Amino acid sequence: MLLPFDTLTEVMDLLERPDASVMSRTCRTLHHTCPRILLRGTVTIWSEVELLSLHTFLSVDQRRCGFLRSLALVVEVDDDAESLELVTSLLSDSKQLVQLDLPRWIVLGLDESLLHAESFLPGLRVLGLDGTPDEIDAFLEGLRTPLESITARFWPETYPNEVPINALRDMKDTLETVNIYCGARLDTAEAPAPVVFPLVTKLTLRIPTHGDLKVIEDHFPNLQRLVIRGPGIYRPTDMSTRFHRDLNIHRDSNQPWKSMEFLRGDLRDLYALGVICKVEHLEVDSRDYLHGDEYEYELLEQVLYSTCPTTLLLPHYVDRLASLRLSNLIALARDSLRSLRLVLRMPEFRFHTDPFIELRSLCEELSGHALEHLQIKFEEFLVPSDAADDYIDLNIAKLADCAFHGLTLRTFCIESRDTPWAYPKIFVRHSGADGKSYPHAYRQLPWDARAMEILEASPFELEDE
Repeated sequence: MLLPFDTLTEVMDLLERPDASVMSRTCRTLHHTCPRILLRGTVTIWSEVELLSLHTFLSVDQRRCGFLRSLALVVEVDDDAESLELVTSLLSDSKQLVQLDLPRWIVLGLDESLLHAESFLPGLRVLGLDGTPDEIDAFLEGLRTPLESITARFWPETYPNEVPINALRDMKDTLETVNIYCGARLDTAEAPAPVVFPLVTKLTLRIPTHGDLKVIEDHFPNLQRLVIRGPGIYRPTDMSTRFHRDLNIHRDSNQPWKSMEFLRGDLRDLYALGVICKVEHLEVDSRDYLHGDEYEYELLEQVLYSTCPTTLLLPHYVDRLASLRLSNLIALARDSLRSLRLVLRMPEFRFHTDPFIELRSLCEELSGHALEHLQIKFEEFLVPSDAADDYIDLNIAKLADCAFHGLTLRTFCIESRDTPWAYPKIFVRHSGADGKSYPHAYRQLPWDARAMEILEASPFELEDE
């Protein structure tokens, strides 16, 4: 008797590919079911043994190649010739492949005649690859498939007189999403005219310096979502951050942005970037949680003043919230802010810290502004482990009462990662019989489909990237 499909899926997930291949030959049903289970999602190949195993598994029945939709080849090999032959055969047969990630040795080794063939990867839409700008340019020049998304990891460290983004020129009329990981500058003194990508609306950028960030306006004039990863673990000096902001703000752009839907980055990266346009959703993705010192406050002031966000996400330490002076920051955003999400951490020395004292003061302060949505999320257990549940429930109720003291707040949510309660606590405004809003008129929702719907409709991206 065949196992239930869910149980069969769990069993298949625990098997190595050779064992699963043997299992698929035990009956006709498994012969058709196993490939669908094994090849769902992204198949990642880490070694030559796994590469050979996948090739053998697909060779048993050519129809299996039709189930392979996403493939990541991150394997480094000793014998390029033999492995490249396996890869060539694998890619030639995978007509339904939609997403592919390639290391540099494959980018360099694939035959040009294969790339130029109309039948090569006709369904491919998402591509990731490693190489220098010249190598990536040559690979894309031969590719006939119109890509919609690309992840380009440029190396080595320098590209004399080259603009890495221009290497993507052959896909400029089809690309909608671009991810660039770059070890050198985006622009040079001898740079040619920028290649314009008119359809690109989503960009993720990791570069080692702030100095060229504004150049992306000329390449991506219609950008709506931008994530800046910045210089990685090497924190720039305060002087360097200010210097690059001045360069970016005073740099003439041919096509400056008028508005943007989403902007995320470390506070220093956002400050140095110098975006001056309306941003619907702003996320401060700090390497270290904000401590509330004067320097951070000054940077945040400038960022909010130049972007006027409608929704804002801030990471902070709970015992220093008073130093954030949120009322001043909201005023600097020219009262455009409607939704605020605070991602909070407890201090290192927390034995006598009660977060509810700070939070009550915060909610009272915010009740005087035109906020419509307030979310508070703790990245860790928010109270000492010996605190009673009644104490937590009582203080959360007090927080909600403070938050709904004003007349504009519509939803209030508080949650904790290592949560002492089962689900997020969600409160919504309760209008009177005349349809008007009154202070302290609210109710807590039970955790049901309605509460989940409200949480999913949140203006924030609740999933952490």
